[in-house]
Amino acid sequence: MYQKIDNLPVFIEILILLGAQVSLEITRAEIGKNPNWRKLWLDSLGQKVTSTSVQEDWNIVNLTHILELTENRFKISRLIWDTVSQKITTNHLSAKFRMSQSYGFETSKSQLIFNLMSYEWIPDKEGNFHKPQDIDNAMLSEEFNLVNTNGWLHAIEFGKNIVSQQAEYKEKVAILGEYGISIDFADKMKREGLSMDDLYEEAKKTKSQKLSDSMGSNSGDGKTSEVADQEDSDSIIIDPEAHQDNIVIENEGVTSQTTESAHKVSQQDSEQLKKIKNYLYREYSGYCQICGDTFEGNKNHNIFMMYSLNRSKKGAQLQSDVNRKGNSLSLCPKHHKIFQLGLQSFSFLEKLDHSELSLTSIEDSFEFRDGVGKGEDNEYDGFYNRPEESSFEKDVFMLPITLFSKRFYLKFTQDHIQQFIEVWNNN
Repeated sequence: MYQKIDNLPVFIEILILLGAQVSLEITRAEIGKNPNWRKLWLDSLGQKVTSTSVQEDWNIVNLTHILELTENRFKISRLIWDTVSQKITTNHLSAKFRMSQSYGFETSKSQLIFNLMSYEWIPDKEGNFHKPQDIDNAMLSEEFNLVNTNGWLHAIEFGKNIVSQQAEYKEKVAILGEYGISIDFADKMKREGLSMDDLYEEAKKTKSQKLSDSMGSNSGDGKTSEVADQEDSDSIIIDPEAHQDNIVIENEGVTSQTTESAHKVSQQDSEQLKKIKNYLYREYSGYCQICGDTFEGNKNHNIFMMYSLNRSKKGAQLQSDVNRKGNSLSLCPKHHKIFQLGLQSFSFLEKLDHSELSLTSIEDSFEFRDGVGKGEDNEYDGFYNRPEESSFEKDVFMLPITLFSKRFYLKFTQDHIQQFIEVWNNN
C-alpha cells in the first residue's frame, strides 16, 4: 500500500516526524537484562551500590524482535550487519559493572553481542541463514562486506564452529593416513553415506592393536642369559708397526658418503609426546620403573627413556597405535633396550584374563606397597639400582616381569595404573 502512494518521499517524511524508526542505533541498555547479570553482581566487590557505581550495557532497541521477523529477512539482516559494522565501538562489545569507584570493573559480553550470537540471521550464498558461529567468509553472501570493526566479528565468534570442524576433519584425515586410508578414499566413503566418524572408528577397529595382544607378541620368555660367555682373544700384538699400518689402510676405506633411506616414518604429534613425557616425569622423576636408575642431565632434569607397550610385532617402530600415558613407561637406557629386543616376559599378564580391567581387579591381583625405595628384603623388589645419594621412594603397584630367569617388578603409581587400565579397556 505504501509503495503505491504517489508522493512516497513526503509520506515517509511525515512518518519520520511522527517518530518512525528509519535506522538502527546502538544505545545504552538496562544491565539487569544481560544474560550474565547475576554473575556480574555476585563477582563484584563491595556491599552496596553507591553513587560512583557503573552499570553499562549496550543493545539495539527491540533487536530480539527485529531478529525474529520473517518478512524482508535478507534486507533486515543486511541493515543489522551494516549498522554494526559502521557504528560499533570497543565499548559496545562489553557490559561493565562495579559497586563503587573503590573497586574494579566486572565485565561480560554486552546484550548486543549476546543477541547477535543467539539468532540465525547471517545469510550464506544460497540464502540460508546461520548463527555467526556456523558461517564463515567463504559461505557469506556476497552482498555482505566482511568488516571487522573493533573486533566485533571475533566477539560474536564468527566462523568459530567452521574452524573447529575443519581442524577436526584434518586431524581425522591425518589419523586415517596413519592407517593407510587416503583422503580421496575417505571423501568417497563420505559421499556414499559413511561419515568421517564411522570411517575413523572402523579404521581404529581394523588397525588398532589391543594393548594385551601387543604386549604378548612383543616379549620373550625372560630366560635369556644376562651375560653371554666370551672366548678369550689373543691380545698380544707381535708387530705393532705393521698393525698400525693395517689400521691406516682400514680407515682409508671408510667412505664419507651418506644414503637417504627410502622408508618414511610417521611420528606422533610432538606436543602429545611432550605431554606424556612430562606426565611420566611427574610420576617417577626420571627414575626407571624397574630398577630406579637415572642420572642428572641438562636443566637439572633426570634422564629417562620413554617406552611404549604398543608396538609392531617386529618391535622396531610403533606402527598401528600411539603413545598414551597408560601404555608408556619410564625406563633407563638398559631396560629400554631389553624391552626393545623383546627379552622380557610380562609375567603379570598371567593374572589378567584379557577382559576389562578395573582398579579393584588390579588391587585383587597385585600387591600395593607404600614407600618403595632401594629395596632391602629382596634384591630386585625395590628400585634396586637407585643412585646412592637419592632418597627417591614411591607408593606403587608391583607388577611382576621376568628378566634373565629372575623375577623383577614393573612399578606403577596409582594414577599411572589407572591410565594403564583405560588403555587396556579402550585401546
